[in-house]
This record gives sequence, C-alpha cells and structure tokens, in this order.
Amino acid sequence: MATIEIAIGPVQDFVARSRRTRDLWASSFLLSYLTAQAVQGLREAGAEIVRPVVKGSPLMDWVAGRRLGSAPTMGGLPNQIQAKAERDPFEAVRRAQEAFEAAWNRIAEAVWSRISEAVQRLVEKGLVDHGDGVRERWDRQVANYWEFVWVVGEAERLLGRRKQFRTRLLPDEPGDKCVLFHDLQELSGFDGATREGRAKQETFWREIRRICGEHEIRKTERLSAIGLIKRLFPLVGKEELGEAWADELRRWPSTLHLALVPWIENAEGQAWDELDRYAEEVKKGAKRAIRRPVRLRAFEGTKAAEVEPNLLFRHALRNQEVAEEFSLEEEDLRRFEEILLRIERLPAKDGRPLGPPVPYFGLLMADGDRLGQAIASIGAESVSGALLDFSRNVPGVVEQYAGVTVYSGGDDVLAMLPADRAIECAESLAKRFEESFRCYGARASLSAGVVLAHVREPLSAVLREARWLLDEVAKEKNGRGSLAVSVFRGRGRNVLFASRWKRKGNDYDLWAALDRLRQLLLLGDGGASTSLVHRLKQTLSPLCGWSNWQPGIWGRPQVDDLRGFVLAEVRESELVADDEKGGRAVAESIVQLLPRARQGEETGEVGVDGLILAAFLARLAKREVVE
Repeated sequence: MATIEIAIGPVQDFVARSRRTRDLWASSFLLSYLTAQAVQGLREAGAEIVRPVVKGSPLMDWVAGRRLGSAPTMGGLPNQIQAKAERDPFEAVRRAQEAFEAAWNRIAEAVWSRISEAVQRLVEKGLVDHGDGVRERWDRQVANYWEFVWVVGEAERLLGRRKQFRTRLLPDEPGDKCVLFHDLQELSGFDGATREGRAKQETFWREIRRICGEHEIRKTERLSAIGLIKRLFPLVGKEELGEAWADELRRWPSTLHLALVPWIENAEGQAWDELDRYAEEVKKGAKRAIRRPVRLRAFEGTKAAEVEPNLLFRHALRNQEVAEEFSLEEEDLRRFEEILLRIERLPAKDGRPLGPPVPYFGLLMADGDRLGQAIASIGAESVSGALLDFSRNVPGVVEQYAGVTVYSGGDDVLAMLPADRAIECAESLAKRFEESFRCYGARASLSAGVVLAHVREPLSAVLREARWLLDEVAKEKNGRGSLAVSVFRGRGRNVLFASRWKRKGNDYDLWAALDRLRQLLLLGDGGASTSLVHRLKQTLSPLCGWSNWQPGIWGRPQVDDLRGFVLAEVRESELVADDEKGGRAVAESIVQLLPRARQGEETGEVGVDGLILAAFLARLAKREVVE
C-alpha cells in the first residue's frame, strides 16, 4: 500500500492577508473547503485517509453529499493530507487535484459572475476595451495562485524535501497592486500614478462597489482576483454549497463589534433606550452607515446592531475618513456626538457612568504540543478521537466568552473575542484539551498566543503577532504548555507576558493569578493601579539590571527576600498604605506573577509584564479608554 502526502499552499499568505475579520474567516473556510474537495477526490479513487481526521467532520459530510440542516460554516480541515492507496496512487493524486481545482474554479466563476455586470457597464461606457484585459488578469491570477504539492513514497520527511523544490514560476504582475495581496495586480489595470489613470481606476471600482454593495469594498480598496474572491465569497456561497448556506455570514462581526461587547452588555434601562434612539438618528442622517444586524449575542435586541460600529465610538466621529466614507454632514456629526456623550453619562449596570467603549479586542491562536508523543502512547486512532472531541467543543467554549471561532480543526484554534475575556477563554480551551486526552488515557497540553490589540491596528499585523507569540514565545522559549500575551497598540508591543498554565508544587493558576491582582487593583482610586505597577517596575529595574526596560525582559533581582521586598513597596504605595491585611493580599498576588514560569525549571528570574498586564485588564474593567 503506497503512502500519499499532499500539501496545499500558500496557507499563511492566504489567511494573513486580511483587512476584515470576515476576510479572515473566508480564507480559513475556503482553505478547509478546498482541502475537503481534495480529500473527497482521494476517497473516490479508493484511497484511505490517514490524516486529517475526517470522521465526524460536518464539512467533509457536506462535500461527500450527506447534507442535513444548514451548510457548515466552520472549516476545521488543515492544508496537509496523508492517505494510503492500494491501487494506483498517482491516479488518486490526479483525482484529488482535479476535485480541488474544479471547486476553486467554480467559486472564482461565481464571484466573477457577480462583478461581470459592472465590467460590462464599463465596456459600454468605453472605459475598458471589451473587458478582455480585466478577464485576462482575472484568469491569470485564479489559475496561478495555488500550489498543489504531492509525493508518493515511504521515505521519512519526503514531503518536506519536496517543498524545497520551487517548481511554480509565477507570471509577471505589473501595475498597481492589490491592497490585500501586494504582489498581485489590482483588477482594473489602470495606472494610478497618472491623473487620467487614477480617474479611470476610481470609476472602475465605483462601479464594482455599486454592483457588490458599498459595505463590501471600501473607497480606498483596489483588489486583485484573489482579494475579490476572499471578500465576496460569503455573497456567493449558496452557489457552491447550496441554498442551505447561511446568509448570516454576511453579518460577521468586526474587531470593532468585539470591542463594543462589554459596553453593550453593561448598558441597561435608559442607556439601552438611548442606543435605539441613536440608531434611528443614524438612519436619518447616514443611511449608508446602516447595515445588516451583526451576528453577536450581546447585540441582540438593540438597534445598535444595525449601526456601522465606527459610529458607536465618539472619537471616531472626529475622523475625517469616517465622515467622508459615510457621507456625514457637520450637523449630523454634532448631533451624533451629543447623543453618544449623553449615553456615556448614563448609569450602567454597576451603577457607575457607562462611559465610552474601550477600543480593544482579543485574538487567540492555539495549537497542541508534541502530539507525536501522544500517538506513541495511545495510538493514532485514540489521538484522532481526542482531537475530534476537542475541536467539536471549541465553538461552544469561545461563545461562552462572547467570542467567535474563525477556525477549529484538530488541535488548531483561531478565535476573536472581547479583550477582557480572551485570556480566560484561552485557559478554558487548554483545560478542555487536557480533558479530551485524559478521557483516552493520555496527557497532552495546549499552547496559546493572545494579542490584546487596539482596533486601529491592521488585522494582518495582529495575526503575525499572534503567530509569533504562539510559535516563538509560548512553545519555543517557554517550553510549551504555555500562554504568551501581548498588548499591541501604536504599531508596537507594550506588554509581553509568558507563563505556564500551572506551576508544580503550588496552587498557581495563570488566569486566577492575573484576575486576583486585577480585582485588587480595581479597588484603587484615580490610577492607583498604574502608579503601583510603575513604582515596582522602577524599583526592580536597577535590582534586575534593566538599564533600558523592554517588554518581555527577565532578570534575577538582587534581594534576599522577594516577598518582603514587594510587601514593603506595596505598603509605601498609595493603594493600601494603611491597610496591613490588604497590603499582604496585594503583595501575595504580585509575588505569584513576578517569577518566570517555564517548562521544567525554576530560573529565579522575575519580570513585571504580568503586573502591567493585570493593570491593563483593570483599566479595561474600569472602562478607561486605553489609547
């Protein structure tokens, strides 16, 4: 029996080049869907699938023709396939590649059909010559984007060696480039460097927006064929997956929506009524800022679900680009700002003023550790069962924390959440992963990277940060079974905290430790939390040799009694200066977060990133706008 291995790419490039959360979902789902088509081609050729785990996959069932209920909206299949073939393995590979390419071409053609009316109008206006150039660019990019790499044989790491051979020669991509895929030409083909070319380019994309919808492509966006397929796939999904395709995917929440969740949840009574009134005012003054209700439980029952989320942040109303995009007049801006300010002053559920929404969201990326050891311990079939159990439970866990799952397949997870819940969700997923393997008699751990990012940060940059946190920090530097967190704003990293989920020999629990200090810092008035953490950073820096402190730095403090030192510093601070019991509670919480928690060693090193992170979380809870 011959072994077949297939890899489909480019994966990171296709997923990471996303400007919107829906782009991110669409690329993840499309990759899984195309992989499912290749798997089905192998199965129809008589091959046995070794990995990925396809048993129980709703997407795989749908592709195989077992279509019950709504079409699946979660991918869950990775880009690498291993199979065994008794008969001709090369025929099985051919069938897999044909199925993959046929599905891709059908989806591409469905998107082209959506924009072809716009192209025809432009031909009639004489702007483009018969549309031939546009179609040529489209076909060139669609035909050359994917790389389908395969090997047949038993040699170790054969697929990895095959990937070293770069046999795909991409055609030249001249002219102005796509805002998503910077190495691909934007579809119109006009030269934006000249006044005439720029005018024609704008006319071209204005017509595309008119056909596809103003919310689908922003005024500043010029897309390639691949970029358009990512962006418009949710609009044409029914043509590929059938009428059961969920139209609600057009209502995929943005990073702004996720940042707004705590604010919306905390509104009640008069604030809730004022939010509805505000939505009505937006409908009158900015009809283009009204959209399909977002698909998030926190927004259910409020008309704010239909408002462009930018317009729920009062500071965004002062942004000229926002005003121009939604055709807002000066009078509208003043009226909207007055209503939002009134809402912010109303009492919230906790009795304090509601305040402005805090512009941060969380992105969570997780991956299992050393699954090869689990396979050696309990066998591949049991590992597959554990992974299936885990991946089935991921969306439910993420939803408990008001988030959305972008991808859940095997041991891989990608999710987006409100910033104040992302770390706790990551720990819950790690516990669920361990439980899934414990049921099969094995021990296994999950590592995660969490980015708490400002909504203005480019999504592609946040994705790169999450990948780096997971691979380089949580797994490599911290020895796996770990969490790495960064606070990402101002195009930079302000906090870098890494820790094991638990430590041996004590009752340390990562989220419990962070949350305990966060809660204690919330008791402080007027920025006491920030001042206490800043004081400790200043006093520890010379003791640890930090002449120039940077996020993620560790050092060995030159003190004999770390606990006593911290307690003395806490007592000197304004937070609990005259409360001995409270001072000890804060000191103990700080001491738990200071030492470095790595796999298999107690280094004696300390760092203050955990304290800064707890202070940041406290400011989120206080609804302070952390800019």
